[in-house]
Amino acid sequence: MAAQIIFDSDIDLTLVPVCGPACRLKIYYHDKRRIKGKGEIGDYLWRLFMMRRFGFPKPVYDVAAIAVLKSPEWCIRDTAPRPVFLKNGRYDHAHAKGLVTVVTSINTEKIREDLFRLMDSLG
Repeated sequence: MAAQIIFDSDIDLTLVPVCGPACRLKIYYHDKRRIKGKGEIGDYLWRLFMMRRFGFPKPVYDVAAIAVLKSPEWCIRDTAPRPVFLKNGRYDHAHAKGLVTVVTSINTEKIREDLFRLMDSLG
């Protein structure tokens, strides 16, 4: 499994869990005026969200991961054992090979404002 190769490596690794911090960062229907026509990224996000059957709100997982790298002070981190993936799809921490940094919380308002400020500069 590709993920296990990463977990087995000696690289510094930071996880931004989708079920948790990343899913709390969302773009809402009232944000539509802030993304449409704001460069290629804004138009891409607009099309992506409008294709969704149920529309807004939509988590923006990639933006959360980028924000953690760009402004680490906007998140709270903890450490956890690097998991070992099992063949049945589960994982085991008992045989961990080191630690991984896990983001447990993000400042969604600061990240959203930074995103919209960047998009305003594009459009």
